[in-house]
Amino acid sequence: MTGHFSSEFASGAAPGNAYVQPPTLGKEGLKLAQLAPQIAAQAVTPSLKAIEDHLCVQAIIRSYQMRGHLAAHLDPLGITSPEPGIARHIVYQRYLGDKSEPDLDKTFRLPPTTHIGGDKQELTLREIIRRLENVYCKHIGIEYMFINSLNKCDWIRRKFETPGSMDLSIEEKRLILARLVRSTRFESFLAKKWSSEKRFGLEGCEVLIPAMKAVIDSSSALGVESFVIGIPHRGRLNVLANVCRKPLDDIFCQFDSKLEACDEGSGDVKYHLGMSHQRLNHMTGKMINLAVCANPSHLEAVCPVAQGKTKAEQFYRGDSDGKKVMSILIHGDAAFSGQGVVYETFHLSDLPSYTTKGTVHIVVNNQIGFTTDPRMARSSPYCTDVARVTNSLILHANADDPESVMHVAKVAAEWRSEFGKDVVIDLVCYRRSGHNEMDEPMFTQPLMYKRIREQPTVLEQYSKKLIDSGIVTEQEFKDEVAKYDQICEDAYELAKKRTVTHNRAWIDSPWHNFFENKNPMYLPNTGVENDVLEHIGDLREVLSEGPDLNFEAGMDNTQYEDIMGQHRVRERNENVKGFTNLCAFNKVVIGGTKFLHKRIHKVTWVSLNHTTENQIGHIWITEAFRSLPSTYWQTHRIQDNSQQLVPSLTRSTKRRRNYYGGQSERDQRSTNFNVSGGSRPQEPSSLGIDICRNTGYDSRKENIKTEVDKKTYVPLNHLYPTQAPFTVCNSSLSEYAVMGFELGYSLTNPEALVIWEAQFGDFNNTAQCIIDQFISSGQQKWVRQSGIVLLLPHGYEGMGPEHSSARIERFLQMSNDEENHVPVSILFPMFVF
Repeated sequence: MTGHFSSEFASGAAPGNAYVQPPTLGKEGLKLAQLAPQIAAQAVTPSLKAIEDHLCVQAIIRSYQMRGHLAAHLDPLGITSPEPGIARHIVYQRYLGDKSEPDLDKTFRLPPTTHIGGDKQELTLREIIRRLENVYCKHIGIEYMFINSLNKCDWIRRKFETPGSMDLSIEEKRLILARLVRSTRFESFLAKKWSSEKRFGLEGCEVLIPAMKAVIDSSSALGVESFVIGIPHRGRLNVLANVCRKPLDDIFCQFDSKLEACDEGSGDVKYHLGMSHQRLNHMTGKMINLAVCANPSHLEAVCPVAQGKTKAEQFYRGDSDGKKVMSILIHGDAAFSGQGVVYETFHLSDLPSYTTKGTVHIVVNNQIGFTTDPRMARSSPYCTDVARVTNSLILHANADDPESVMHVAKVAAEWRSEFGKDVVIDLVCYRRSGHNEMDEPMFTQPLMYKRIREQPTVLEQYSKKLIDSGIVTEQEFKDEVAKYDQICEDAYELAKKRTVTHNRAWIDSPWHNFFENKNPMYLPNTGVENDVLEHIGDLREVLSEGPDLNFEAGMDNTQYEDIMGQHRVRERNENVKGFTNLCAFNKVVIGGTKFLHKRIHKVTWVSLNHTTENQIGHIWITEAFRSLPSTYWQTHRIQDNSQQLVPSLTRSTKRRRNYYGGQSERDQRSTNFNVSGGSRPQEPSSLGIDICRNTGYDSRKENIKTEVDKKTYVPLNHLYPTQAPFTVCNSSLSEYAVMGFELGYSLTNPEALVIWEAQFGDFNNTAQCIIDQFISSGQQKWVRQSGIVLLLPHGYEGMGPEHSSARIERFLQMSNDEENHVPVSILFPMFVF
């Protein structure tokens, strides 16, 4: 009625005439106002007690959803019991304290924030509590109520609360048993044949193998074609054998210390080696590629490397949505909460330049870190609490309940596919042996290992369950065990016949055909022709062909005198066209990112029509930068033969700035990158904080941004029509994870130019692990080449001792060449060596 009054009044009617009669109902024209008493008389007014009871039920449901994981039975040893005074205890004490037995059989309407009813809208209080107990307080703990997305929270509830959602078919249960047989018997075989060898076995968490295979099966069904796996030493051999299907004789011969490698490299211990293997996924009938990254003993160092490798492979496959390539990272509980690189890597997960569209993290939580109890190893309730900072789904599971683990693994794969976000599976298990099979754990954890000695293996428990339920017979189970034991014996006999080993059989991402028909002694000419430099220097035409930046063509010498004065230059040389254009190019490209308003800032476009040979400032810029664009053009010509190239930059500004290969989605409109006859997506590529904005110094800018639509124009992407793409991207404030990411990116393609640059060379020391364990020694240990370039600018410029040394002596010590004789020229800062 208010609407009618307002419309009549607005049309010019007098206030007294603007009133409109309310609508009527029925043939008799009965007014709605007259019906109100009749409707009120028919309605049942709920009592205050009924309202309170329904609110109480809603509070009970929410209590389980938020805190039920704290009451879940996750520890297979039963040492860590659910904390008192939470979950069900809170429910009974706070909400059910005054309820009698008959109250539990009252029916209550379910709120829309739960799916425990299935098709039913009402349940008794007794049934509500029973279903909530089964979902939240059995062998799965679900942490998700901190996620700030209602849609995601509701999705999780549907996956776990819907009745029957966790039920498995008979075929699935038999498959779990078969995979547990392989996982368990593999460790038993190694223990029998090499009882005194370090192997970092998986005993106590054998369910990891079925869990990983469930993630891979589900992801393959959802379209994933390639998996990049990062895993520490614990369980690595089992994963290589039973997930990646590395030939067992290749693994067994690594235990023979008398065998020497017939190819280059020193090799590494067997539980550090990586591999790349293509195989058929029998569950989906699809071919998949599995790559396990080689890793050092430094825990969690491989995580950013695997992420960078995943990002690069997504780029080359044209997988900008992460639907074809994904990463799986395996962690230990103590390292997951203790190593800072885990936190750094998590914070890369949703950055535009670094996201891999979701990673499945699996924590082998054996509740001990070497000899340290969890209470002494972390301050948080869970080892997985670091994942909460990125709103990742966290799923805890009792590792002695394989069916719960399988459901969690499937949900994790679906979550990553649906939302492109990280998910963490916390497998709460135990470590049956010592840290490395050579230790006696009873000295440091007598209570825990007394329980472990009494604990039957998960294979014994699950096989008994299936036999008792009639799903398999005892003879079928024995036949499955005997079958795999024979496979191991046959492989062992083959391994004994080996006379040499092959390090190249353990490369995690081979550079196919890269080293064939190449002369290792040939040194190509790295000089640049004058016409190339002149073309690069003449950037005015390139800018005019770019997006509309309100650019006015023509030379602008407005600030020429200021520039000359700044560099103390008075003589002019008007005849050196190449040098003039190159200075102009540097002024445009390096002069600084400008957030444009009406036109390009006049400081950005200053054509040095007059210059001098003594203009040292511009000479420095020229010499330091001119090789970059010419390299892009030249390397693309190489790409025409090798078919793949993505130059990439990584640099640190002010606090760090990096670059890496590819090009951002925002630049897709301006560059088409054709490889092998197909087009490549343009990905953001570069690492480092504030590279586009340049907080560090004034002479490094590669992007020009407009004010209106925030489009980015990259002049270096418009030097030649057939050039390789060039991308600069911002990163988080991290050296360790970002350099590791760039290293991983460089492993995939030898034709990619990947550069990580510190603002000051001194800042490489917080990424020393990546330099020492991967870059310096990776080829010797793992036959693992990388084309990554580290730029470490430094010098005595009055910046203090923290900015004056890149610790070059360390790099000289790590080099293959004679470290005492390195030909360099240090006359001018233009020289890079």
